[in-house]
Amino acid sequence: MKLIELDARRWRSVDDVCSAILAALGAPEWHGKNLDALWETITEAVPCDRDTPETLINAVQPPFQIVVTGSAAASGEVQKFLAKLRQLFTEANAEYKSEAPMIGFVIANGNKAVKQHDEKSI
Repeated sequence: MKLIELDARRWRSVDDVCSAILAALGAPEWHGKNLDALWETITEAVPCDRDTPETLINAVQPPFQIVVTGSAAASGEVQKFLAKLRQLFTEANAEYKSEAPMIGFVIANGNKAVKQHDEKSI
């Protein structure tokens, strides 16, 4: 599983968060910076051609886990958005219908990580 570590200490806005996550996932430049657009690109496969299997639109394909550090220094707006992202990833992971988690989103506060899954580790 690919581990993507992001530092939230310089994030001041939702746009900063989206820009960092989309860059880390290798999203195309035209990708929307909102929860709906992110949902589509982490859950909906797109056909390529008849010789290539369907893939997600981002360069980084599951399985992967995003770990965000430094969120305590982020604004309240950013912290609220990170909580929404954690929920989005939890719901998106259920779409994979896999025994093992395919995607994850963890908010690390200091040395303590707030995991998206209570029982399963990614």
